[in-house]
Amino acid sequence: MTTPLAQAKAEYAERTDFWPAGLVMALETAAPRLGFVWVIECVEALVDLLQPENRDQLQQWIDQLEAFGGETEEAAEETVRQIWPPTHDPFRIALANLFAAAWKLSHDISGGAYRTLLINALRELGAMPGCRALGGAPIFDLFEQLEGRRR
Repeated sequence: MTTPLAQAKAEYAERTDFWPAGLVMALETAAPRLGFVWVIECVEALVDLLQPENRDQLQQWIDQLEAFGGETEEAAEETVRQIWPPTHDPFRIALANLFAAAWKLSHDISGGAYRTLLINALRELGAMPGCRALGGAPIFDLFEQLEGRRR
């Protein structure tokens, strides 16, 4: 029987669109918000590793994620619009998805839409050339570490 991690690695190598879905489901089934924590850790690790030019701004948004969510839906949507990049930037797209997910969590909306936001964030991160060159190792390593911590 294939583990969710082995399945995700195979799907990632094959460039299957929804390769992170099984991992998100595994973590969210183990503990609510665990998938959210993992995706934030993935963003942080890849910002540190790949050193994008806008890393200071990215780190500010990462830091804001913990306190985000009590806003009205309109205010949350405005924040997501502000983060969403004018041109393709996987980090900003991932963070916009995380802010939307954070709002859903703060309003006890943790169903399919919430998990899809996490999956979309991971798909963006995993598609970056720097992450691809590493075979997705930072993402998969963090999953293993998080799984180990919850045991």
